[in-house]
Amino acid sequence: MANQSDPSTTSTDDLKLYRWAAWAIPPDNICKRVKPVMEALRKEFGGPEIKPHITVAGSCLFTRSDAIEKFQTACGSIDPYVTKVDQLETSKFYFQSVSLVFQTGEEFARDTGLFASRMYCNSANMPHLSLL
Repeated sequence: MANQSDPSTTSTDDLKLYRWAAWAIPPDNICKRVKPVMEALRKEFGGPEIKPHITVAGSCLFTRSDAIEKFQTACGSIDPYVTKVDQLETSKFYFQSVSLVFQTGEEFARDTGLFASRMYCNSANMPHLSLL
């Protein structure tokens, strides 16, 4: 394995910064229920095809190796959680056009905040699953 600290083995790609986000992926049974709704909305109104996900931390600026290391560390700090849909919301924001908004409690806020701080990112302000 190459020594990352040896400049002769570090490519310029290893030093390039990218924007990263961490998503919570719903279980398969939930994705199978939500995906047809997403596809029908996209067919009627347009928009990109996206996988069902809930943004936990976003807009993190890291190299690829730093993002992987911080993500793995953050994942070790929280357990899976269960939440319920609180409401359907439409918004003027591009990335939150039509979304399922989830109930949040102290435990959820604490865990997502801890995760995001370990990623050196802001936590999701509003846990949501974008449908369109």
